[in-house]
Amino acid sequence: EIEIHKDQPVFDGQYSNQCYTDRTKEAYFRFKEITNTTGSLYENWEAILMHLPYAFQGRRMFPEIYGLDAASPLFNGNEDPVDYQTKVKEIAKSETYRDFVNRKLQMAETASSLIGNLYTGSVFMGLLSALSHYAQNGTEISGKKFGFLAYGSGSKSKVFESSVQPGWKEAIAQTKLFEILDESHEIGFETYLQLHRKELEHSILQPKVEWVLHRIEKQDPNLLGARYYEWVD
Repeated sequence: EIEIHKDQPVFDGQYSNQCYTDRTKEAYFRFKEITNTTGSLYENWEAILMHLPYAFQGRRMFPEIYGLDAASPLFNGNEDPVDYQTKVKEIAKSETYRDFVNRKLQMAETASSLIGNLYTGSVFMGLLSALSHYAQNGTEISGKKFGFLAYGSGSKSKVFESSVQPGWKEAIAQTKLFEILDESHEIGFETYLQLHRKELEHSILQPKVEWVLHRIEKQDPNLLGARYYEWVD
């Protein structure tokens, strides 16, 4: 049976991964072009913050860009598709690439590994994770550049960069990112199902000085499913 049209998006793991890689690669080299960057673009970035549907997606998808934009490109341009993919896998397993991951990517993965997929928010959670990492290690990064590689449904990617401003340590200290994550509570499968089905109308934890879910609209057909919050102090 062949279906030309579907009312809902179709997800296929390998196809989606390839779209992620292709769009991110195109946006990366387009950014390098319009910024007239000479040499390797990623070496200008202290950290690389990527969209992470799962914690290690970035390091698994970046080897191709890493090889193409290396100071001495790791591809000769004459590989057939099979040889090309074999080369990508070899790069991913190399010691130099693993060192690159530890220097540029790992610090942004930590929070995502504890949280899960935040969709568009994951790239900015990577920013908080990286800043927290540098603060904990006492590393001064004022003036350093971070590279952002975002990806979204619809097979599209955006690449941009930012410079870390003075006062970043004081700002990140206020988030208490990992302190808050340390207070996470494990929930059972039945509770997860209730959350997924939107059957719970109140927080599963005792709220304290925060916005909490007050109710979910079930009566008004124009607002069905709307979530209302209230501040608890």
